Formats: sequence, structure tokens, C-alpha cells
Amino acid sequence: MCYGKDRKKLIVCKRKKNPKTGAETTGIYKKERMGKGMKEHRQLRKFWSFLLAFAMVFTTAVGNIGPVVVAADDDTFVEVTVPNGDFESGETAWTFTGDIQDLDYYWRLFQSSAMTNNLTTMYEVCSKKNTSVTKTYKCSQTVTGLVPGTYKASIDATGGNDPGTHTTTLTAGGKSVAVTPNKWNEWVTYTTDTFEVGEDGKCEISIDSTVTGQYLDMDNVKLYRKSEAGPKVVDKVSDITKKVTVGSTFTAPKQATVLYTDGTNALFDVTWNSNELAKVDTATAGKTFTVNGKVTVEEQEYDAVLTVEILDASGLVQEIPEDALGSVDFDANWQFYLATRTPKVADGGFAAAGVKDAGDYTTAEIIDPEFNDLGWRTVDVPHDFSIEGAKVKSSSDAQAYLEGGLGYYRKKFTVPASMESSTTNPGRRISIDFEGVYQNSVVYLNGEKIGSYPSGYTGFALDITNKVKYGEENVLVVKVQNMSPSGRWYTGSGIIRPVHLLIDNQAHFNRNGITLTTPTLEDDYTASKTGALNVEANGYSDSTNSNVYMEVTVLDAEGKEVAKKSTEKTAINPSTAFTLSLKGRDAVEVSNVNLWYPWNLGTPYLYTVKVDLYQEINGSSDGYQLIDTEETEYGFRWVKVKETTSDPTSGGLYVNGQYTKVQGVDLHHDSGALGAASYSDAYDREFDKLMAMGVNAYRTSHCPPS
Repeated sequence: MCYGKDRKKLIVCKRKKNPKTGAETTGIYKKERMGKGMKEHRQLRKFWSFLLAFAMVFTTAVGNIGPVVVAADDDTFVEVTVPNGDFESGETAWTFTGDIQDLDYYWRLFQSSAMTNNLTTMYEVCSKKNTSVTKTYKCSQTVTGLVPGTYKASIDATGGNDPGTHTTTLTAGGKSVAVTPNKWNEWVTYTTDTFEVGEDGKCEISIDSTVTGQYLDMDNVKLYRKSEAGPKVVDKVSDITKKVTVGSTFTAPKQATVLYTDGTNALFDVTWNSNELAKVDTATAGKTFTVNGKVTVEEQEYDAVLTVEILDASGLVQEIPEDALGSVDFDANWQFYLATRTPKVADGGFAAAGVKDAGDYTTAEIIDPEFNDLGWRTVDVPHDFSIEGAKVKSSSDAQAYLEGGLGYYRKKFTVPASMESSTTNPGRRISIDFEGVYQNSVVYLNGEKIGSYPSGYTGFALDITNKVKYGEENVLVVKVQNMSPSGRWYTGSGIIRPVHLLIDNQAHFNRNGITLTTPTLEDDYTASKTGALNVEANGYSDSTNSNVYMEVTVLDAEGKEVAKKSTEKTAINPSTAFTLSLKGRDAVEVSNVNLWYPWNLGTPYLYTVKVDLYQEINGSSDGYQLIDTEETEYGFRWVKVKETTSDPTSGGLYVNGQYTKVQGVDLHHDSGALGAASYSDAYDREFDKLMAMGVNAYRTSHCPPS
């Protein structure tokens, strides 16, 4: 997941995967299971809901009108002023030639109220419709005072839809481009090839038109100069933390990641302080060592810091608290072993059988709960083992000349005996939730295969309620198989996204089971500044016969309660799905609604919608008990896409009735030199830089992001 304090202000197109059902939906909200140990990850996941939730708009309406988010291929060019290039100053700077005969044959500068896509002054040439009279017109000027360098020129044009013909060219610096529009009121931009401006700083620009029974309107003559990229400025060197089990061998990393002020990054060799490095002693658990180093970039030295933590083997076992409920962070202290970077396909084919065992151990040995993994590396996930490797010629450029491989992750944990179901104790439902493992993963628990998943970009969950040893140590193993190259972009390898242990009561909301909508918001807000919030919650019960109800509380940005409503009581049975809803006339009404806007239009105001599930067991004297809670951060807004985007008065993208241009980027899931692992800090920094550029929209490519 990409998140951060400013992501709530952007436009995003995103798809979500339900780890329980496998269903993919395009979402406009964020739903999170409440639980302990998840503060950092919940903050991380906020990113998607904080971004402007236009997913349905982009994937439906926008798809019908053509691309909206455009990644420019000429971003190294900067616009240079052409005197009176928009013709707003009349004939100033330009020389016009050509015969004018009343309103039949002419050139002119004019404004057209009927031209809804351009109400400014434009240049028109015309030979009367349905005639065979040919006229030639020319508009030209010499631009002076230019900085020597590489340039290109462009012009906007419309018209050319009469029965006659025309030949029109824009020429700048000796390079010409044919100007060939064929529709009225639809402006098209035409751009020349690049040309050079010499030391005299001059550039000849001309618009030459030959028209026969035809007309043409033109506007916005522009010049662009190629801007040489300046030297990169180093921001800092990322700190490095390594975890080592007691008694194991420690090897310092050879490279560190350098972060630049423009948002990019790169790996550089690092030289560690030899005296400090020699003091790293893995004999005693609980110690932490700091090693300073230097990274040299363009003959300039920068500080690097390495922290080494020595862990007791018992400290690698995660103990789940007695009162744990919801989502428990499962990212820390995995033991990792890279068997090979060049796996071979197993007999039966990769899709069916994966890769052959390799390295020092077999899969059968590794999944044995008694296997000794203390000699393995201790890592926290998300983790990308491809980015850690060396670049090799045999790999592909798409993979940054890095390799995939066969890797194993092992994690030990305990679950309280009180969570086991019995005749006197309902117990808990427990599942393991992976947001993304790249790729072809196989999961084992206590030596038994419990599931597999081929995709590296969509999450999956496995119910382990009946597989867990309650009150005892459990061993979870994830086998990762990446036959690189497996994509035409950098994929990474490993458990590249967060992992959670999900702990539920026997009756509970489904994962991603809360849906919030405001289908009548525009009318409601226009009439009374209210918002009718529809809430639907899907759940499942393995509990005994009982009654449940849902209570919805809406909190404003300051945490003040602004609305509350409950459903009627509903009877549920064992092994049954259920749905609770407040819709239509029963919707939750929020008064004096603060609308959500993208950052370039206004305040991205977010409410918190808290959904509680209460249950009363049949025959119980305890009454209704709170058994599940979900919180969703939600912005009230409506979005429309009208027919055209070139003029705010006639069409485009509107948020709450306000026009906005979509200034977007298209990004892959990785973080450059940091690899494919989903680091919240990297995404924070990335989007800070993008917003500083004026970006207000983000398209994920090409697979579902974290």
C-alpha cells in the first residue's frame, strides 16, 4: 500500500482484492479491521482512501472519453514565450499577407461565442464554402533573444470540415508540420520536429495556408526549448538496519541507497568504519551496534549509518496476546534463506509444480518444525530479495539486470490456548493474510501445506483456525518461486507486502466487507447541505443461534460525533453469511456536510465512519455484546465527467461542481533502488515530490498496488 500524510489530497485509480472471497472491486473508500499492533500499517493503508477516490470515474466514464492521465514524453522541454503567440494583442509582432474580399475570402483575427472550446482571439483563413477559388495566406514573425539550443514549436487548430481543401503548415527554425484538423470546435495540437537556434538567438516562424472552399482557425503558437538536466542533488543516505540471531555470522552490506532531492534514488558502494565494524559481536543477545560509513557521490562524501541488532532465538517467536482481536502485525522477525537465484523448472511444469529444490536444504527439510534456521538471516517484511542481488548480463533490462530466485521465509509464533474453540468456549477464527508475495508462493504450517497462490500483486488469506497448535509454538513457512524475468517491468521477489494475522470472533464482519455510498449527495447537499450515507456490511457467522445488529457512528475530522444510527435486530444461524444495511430512507443522515476536495481545489475533508457489530447469544443473560468494529475514513464528494475537457465552461472533470484539470502520473509499484518492497517512508517521500510538481492524480500500473 502507498500512504502518507498528503495522499488524501490526490486523485487515484485503484483496485482492491478481497482476501477471503478473491473478488476484485474498484473502491472509493478504505476499510480497516481494528486490532492491536497495526498502528504503522493502518497509517500506511490510509494512503488509498486519502487519495481522491475517483476509481469508478476513471475506469468507466473517463474511459469513454479517452485518456485523462497523461505521462508527457517531452518533459525535458520548457515553454518559451512567443510574442503575441495567442493573438490576443491583435496584429502585434505578426506580419499577415493574403487577399481579403469581403466575407468570402479573407484572413482575420476574431473571437467566436459559438466556439465553446475557445473563447479567446484566434487567427482564421477562409475561401468561401462550395467555391473553387484558391487563396493563399501567410502569418509570420521572427522571434529574437532566444537562448541557443534545441527547440520545437506547436500550434492549435480546428475547422477544415467544409467540402473544400486546404494545405496548411507551421514552420519554425526550418522544420515544418502539416496542420490537418477536420472538425469544428475540436482543437488539435500540431508539433514540429526539433531544430536548433544558433548564437544569434533568432527563429523564423510562419503559418502558410492555401485554401479552396475551406476555412481553418488557429491559435496558441508556442516554442519549447530543451532543458538540459541539471546535476542531481543528494538529499541523504538511507539508514540501514540489520537483525542478526545470536551466534550467527554477520556480513555488512556493500551498498547503501542514496536519495536525491528530485525524488529519485540509486545504490552506491559504502565504506564502513573498520574499527566500529570489528566491534560487532553476535555472541550476546540484546546488544545493538552502530557502524558509521561513507558513500562517495561525484567526489563528495556523505554519511551512512548501519544499525546491527543481536536477537535471542526466543525473541524470534511472536506471542499473540490473549486479548488480540482484528489485525495483528505479522511483519517482524522472519528467518530468510535464498536457495538460488537461478531456479530450474520442476518436472510437471512451473505452473503445476514450481521449481526444483536447490541450495543446501530440501523443501521437506525446511518445512519440518524441528528444522534449525538460526543460521539464516533475520528480516522484516516487506522484503525484496531481488534488489539485494548483483546485476548480471544474463538478466533482462526490464528487471534492472537483477534476478529472481527460490527463497524461503520461516516464522515462529504462539496463539493463546484460550482462543481454541470448545464446548464451553466459542474461541476465535484465525487466518493469515498476505497482501502480496512475488510470486508462485506455497505456504506451510507445522509441516503441512495449507495453500498456494500464483499472483504476486493480489493478496490472499488462509484460514488456519483448525491447523494452529493452541498454546504451543507454530512454524509458518513461505516458499517463494520467481522464474525471472516474469514481467516487462521490475517485479522484485519475496514477501514484498505486509502480512497480518487476522483474529475474529465466531460472528464477524468480512474482510473488506463494509461498503459506503452517497448516491444522492449532489441533490441532498444542494438542497440542505446534508448527506445521506448508505452503509452495507457483509459478515459471516460460525456462532450459535443469536441476534445481531449494526450501529454506525460518524465522526468529523476532529473526532466529534455528528451522526449515529442502528439497524433492527437480525437473527443469524451457524455457518451462515449475513448482511446488515442502512440504506435509502434508513440511511445515516449527516448534517452540515464538509465536502471533500482534491488539494488543488480545497480541503480534502475526511470523516471517520465507525461500524460496530453487537451480538446476543440465544438464551444468554449477558445481553448484547460488542464483537467486531470497523473504521472507514470517508470523504463526501460527487464527481462528473462532461463531454469535452478543453474548456471549463463546456466540459471536463468536475468535483462537487468545480472544474479541475487532471494533472497526473502513471507509476509502477516499485520504489526505484529500494526495490518492490512496500515501504511507507518511500511512498511518503515520492508523493511529497509529486505534489510539489503539481500532481493531483495517480494511476497505478499495471497490476494492483500494495
